[in-house]
Amino acid sequence: MGRGVGNRRFLGIHFSKFAIFLSFFILFQTVNMSKLLAADLQWSPSYSSSSMKGINSITYGNNMFVAVGRHGSIITSTDKGVNWIQRASGISGDLFGVTYGDGKFVAVGSWGTLLTSIDGITWSERNSETTRYLTRITYANGIFVAGGYGGILLTSTDGITWSSRDSGSVKDIVGITFGNGQFVVGLADGNVITSSDAITWTSRATGTTELWAITYGNGKYVASGLYKMLTSTDGISWDVIPSNSIHFSLSFGNGTFVATSNGKVSTSEDGVNWNEQPLGNAEFWTSSYGAGVYLIGGFIRTENPEEPGMDESSAVIYKTSLPENEAPYITELEGNSYLNFGANQYVQYPDLNIYANSFTFETWVHASNHQPWARFFDTSYGSDNFNMHLAYEGNTGRMILEALPQKGFRTNVYQAKTTEIFPTNKWVHVAAVYDHAQKKAFIYWDGELKATGAMDLTNMANAKAQNGGIARPNNFLGKSTWNTDGYFTGDMRDVRFWNKAKSQSEILEQMNVNLTSNEANLVANYKFNHSADGTIAKDNSSNHYHGSIIGCSWVENMGFTSNLVTTENTPVSKTFKVNDDQDVDQLIISVESDNQTLVPNQNISLAGSGQDRTITMNPVKGQSGTATITATVSDGSLSSQSSFLLTVNPRVIILPTLTTDSYTDLTSTTVRISGNLISEGSSPATERGVVFATIENPTIESGTKVIGEMTGGLGVFSTDISGLEPNTTYYARAYAISEDGIGYGEDISFTTPLPLSDLVATRGDQEVILTFSKPIGAESVIVEQSPDGLIWDTSVTKEGITSNSTSATVTGLTNGIEYSFRIVVSEGERAGISNLVKASPNAVPVAQNDYYNTNLNTTLTVDSLKGLLKNDSDADHDSLASEILNQTVNGNVYLESDGSFAYYPNERFRGADQFTYRVYDGYDYSAPATVSIYVYDTLSVDRVVAKPKQTVNVPIRLTSQGNVAGLQFDMNYDHTYLKFESMHAGELLLTHPTGSVEENVYVPFNSQVLGDGQLRIIVANLNNVRIGGEAGVLVNAQFTIDKSAYALADGHRLDIHVHGTVMSDMYGVELTSQFTNVDGWIQLDIDKEEPVINYEFGSDQGQASVQVYVYGDGTGSEISSLKFAEGLQNISYFAASGKNITEGKQFDLTSNTIYTMYAKDEAGNEAVRQIYVMGDTDLSKAVDVTDWVACINYILERVEPTPIQRMVADMNDDKKLNVIDPVIIANVIMAGGYENYMNK
Repeated sequence: MGRGVGNRRFLGIHFSKFAIFLSFFILFQTVNMSKLLAADLQWSPSYSSSSMKGINSITYGNNMFVAVGRHGSIITSTDKGVNWIQRASGISGDLFGVTYGDGKFVAVGSWGTLLTSIDGITWSERNSETTRYLTRITYANGIFVAGGYGGILLTSTDGITWSSRDSGSVKDIVGITFGNGQFVVGLADGNVITSSDAITWTSRATGTTELWAITYGNGKYVASGLYKMLTSTDGISWDVIPSNSIHFSLSFGNGTFVATSNGKVSTSEDGVNWNEQPLGNAEFWTSSYGAGVYLIGGFIRTENPEEPGMDESSAVIYKTSLPENEAPYITELEGNSYLNFGANQYVQYPDLNIYANSFTFETWVHASNHQPWARFFDTSYGSDNFNMHLAYEGNTGRMILEALPQKGFRTNVYQAKTTEIFPTNKWVHVAAVYDHAQKKAFIYWDGELKATGAMDLTNMANAKAQNGGIARPNNFLGKSTWNTDGYFTGDMRDVRFWNKAKSQSEILEQMNVNLTSNEANLVANYKFNHSADGTIAKDNSSNHYHGSIIGCSWVENMGFTSNLVTTENTPVSKTFKVNDDQDVDQLIISVESDNQTLVPNQNISLAGSGQDRTITMNPVKGQSGTATITATVSDGSLSSQSSFLLTVNPRVIILPTLTTDSYTDLTSTTVRISGNLISEGSSPATERGVVFATIENPTIESGTKVIGEMTGGLGVFSTDISGLEPNTTYYARAYAISEDGIGYGEDISFTTPLPLSDLVATRGDQEVILTFSKPIGAESVIVEQSPDGLIWDTSVTKEGITSNSTSATVTGLTNGIEYSFRIVVSEGERAGISNLVKASPNAVPVAQNDYYNTNLNTTLTVDSLKGLLKNDSDADHDSLASEILNQTVNGNVYLESDGSFAYYPNERFRGADQFTYRVYDGYDYSAPATVSIYVYDTLSVDRVVAKPKQTVNVPIRLTSQGNVAGLQFDMNYDHTYLKFESMHAGELLLTHPTGSVEENVYVPFNSQVLGDGQLRIIVANLNNVRIGGEAGVLVNAQFTIDKSAYALADGHRLDIHVHGTVMSDMYGVELTSQFTNVDGWIQLDIDKEEPVINYEFGSDQGQASVQVYVYGDGTGSEISSLKFAEGLQNISYFAASGKNITEGKQFDLTSNTIYTMYAKDEAGNEAVRQIYVMGDTDLSKAVDVTDWVACINYILERVEPTPIQRMVADMNDDKKLNVIDPVIIANVIMAGGYENYMNK
């Protein structure tokens, strides 16, 4: 609804004739008005008075119009401007502006005048703390804002106490309005200033140099300037529209803008297109709307007969009626629709599959009556077939949550039933909860627990299997599986299913909240707040379990349709919408409580702007009960009310829940106690700690408390206690304090030891060594051992210890198990128990040395399976963790605890590097182990050994982590001795299971001769086969070694030099920079052994010749020359003589004499061998004398010696020689004697 605000710039001043002329000039300059938008409004005089010199401002409020003017004049009308009554202001100065807000009228005027009135009749002057003229005032958003000459700007929340604000300008303020959440003030220089809080202001340019008035309506700001109209939706950017008039005032009401000027009134629906009407000869400086009536006011100027040349003026008001105003009203934030249920009306939703575990059903219900066994929700496979429902129990009106978790005979029936009758004809929040962990069910009304009962739905998990694997067919709201049961009658909204057991606090926290539908554990959310959904039960959760509405009707109500519930001492808020056919920012909203003891009005606050408003209620501390909260919304003439019930439940007092866990680090005077704060209870814990005493179940009153840290909140905490007495039994328990009381854990006891000695335990392999100071004076000293510090074994060592002992070894222990030990002294003045120590025996883990390889400039990454721990061990089979001790010298290693690591070699580094590490088994560290890493060249040429005349492959190996697509390199070699034959592929051995790459992967090959001993080799990897790991042969360069190489020394190297490498991967990335020049060679293996000459006589001996076959063996090289000659010859003889038998390798014996054979190999090695021939004269038969058996047989075949002829015999007399044979005798002589001859 619009508020009338005076919009006159020069007020309370007698107009000169010049002013009259100017007005006359303006009248004639504005005869051309814009296109008419609607029919002219019917304006009629409402007030005229010569005693009241002019109307400067009109406003409407509290069912009354109030108009102010010159000389302190105030008039009021309660009948829509029909009749007016003069009111006394108590001042004589001019009043320029008036507004209504916060239950009062406030007027402003000259010299800082401020007046307030509750009823418009009795007025009180207030102190503005300024003497400047105040000419404009408005009320909005709970704030009065006034302004005037020189940029003066004041604000107040009650109209009585005012604060000065910095407007940032010295220009006169010509208009103040509020809309779209901000104040906008017009300045005389054409600018505006804006503010959301009326405290901090920002200057905005409008595009004009003069303003006269400003207002807000229909979602936009409208201002008037010098022959201009301006509009803006945000108060920042303005559209300027030419106008034929200067409009002195602007206002908005009932969907209509009204602008006034000299003798004219203009109206517009959008602030852009205007309908102008002439209206007498008055100058209209203000306008206001209220109760369906628009009023415009100003004055009529006349000649003063007593003072020629001076003007007189009379006040004048005109009125017109607009369409009847509709009362504003309230609706719920999420809409005022809800679903109404009646006979044969229900909702069917899909199977949610949540009933075998914890779940929660909740809804807002407005029940009309108690139909017998009527259902709130029902799910089943049929009658007595895994049923679950929330219903009325028969015709009692009480509520029951019932489960039949089986098919057929009712073996188990679980129920939770209320003792109270469910209320009707009011909105109640209902929650049914099943907690599977507790095996219990709960019913809550408005967050208050009304029923509980034992329930076990474990067998619900078998429902589907026992019903043919189908989903639950019966899932209803308002309807029962049994047709004989009644239907729910009433209303529902906000039906929610959760797959969790919501706590009471969670129910209270969310029952009044509009869910986002992304909440954890939310299964389905049927809001039932949108009648446009029709027959679809829309699930607003992310699961979209949409259902069907059968027969139910949608209800649309204005006002509040849901109540609020909170807990004692807990504020609660309700957000709603205000609705009006006018500007909702001009509405007046008030809220009252009917229970001032529970919620006094001063504990209610209202916030928001536009349609969305929020009521926040803060119940009085310690109070509970109900209060009806009534909100009234008014547009100044019409109003409406709506109420809701606020229920404040008593707080359920729950003390903090704790456990006292254990004690550790016990000494003769100190101990550490651990507790666990499981729940803070019904209010936050402010303190926690441990209380102890020498009596059982100590309390804060009976014992000594030690406060622990609160930083951890819930959970485990530890508290250190000191100042204990030795050899004393204490009782201790954890505690926590909240505003509701003190919670305790159960108590534990401990006995402080005597300060006998400082017992220290050192673990070993299956043993623990205890050391301690001498227990001097003790008569009996034993070591006790315990697995838990509670049960003690006194027979743990074989050797006894005495008062002179300082150590004891406990053996036979199991590694990895923690043991407790103590020394117990009995008898004597030192009798008592020492401090307790703990130790876990352990076998020290073993770390083994490791070896890895990588390539030049290539990171070595080793996973945990192949990492350092693969060969490390721990006799106790404890988990091992590795840690580095010393870094590598030529790179960096990053080692993980699982043995995986990455090694980054320094750029261009090649060779051996190493680092050391150790392993830890949770108890001890191993001795250091060394990891050796060898960084290979990425390109290498093999070193091969070969002989002259041999054809040999020289492998050129490539190691690369990339996908090599092409390789080119130049190769220089010793062409004097080497002949290049070809390039061909060899298999590339890979480290992965695929084995090797076929040769044809690396074709074609191309070799270009660059010169003698200079080649360029080009290799293509056509299939982009990955070359990775430690590569085998990529290509083979084949050479033949010239036989002239025999002239070289054994071991001589024929160098091969690879350089000018160019390489790229399959993606075209250049890899050349990774490779360096490399050398290889062929090392000669030169034969230095003499040839071996073998021969045999031919079997086919003929007349006058015997054929000899010669077999020359060069041992390391081939025979190049084979000769023979008669007689006993040496090697030098054959240099120029002898008969060549190299080709045939045979010759004939033609004389009964000695023959010498000669052989020479390609390496130049020479040898000779003789044949001693004995044969017939015609050489029809011959033998080799060195063949002893053949020689004897040959002789015996020809001569049988007589006994006289047996002149020579060996010592055993088993061999006889015929001494008459001169050849034999000659051979014996040539052999160097008989024995030598016989040995041959």
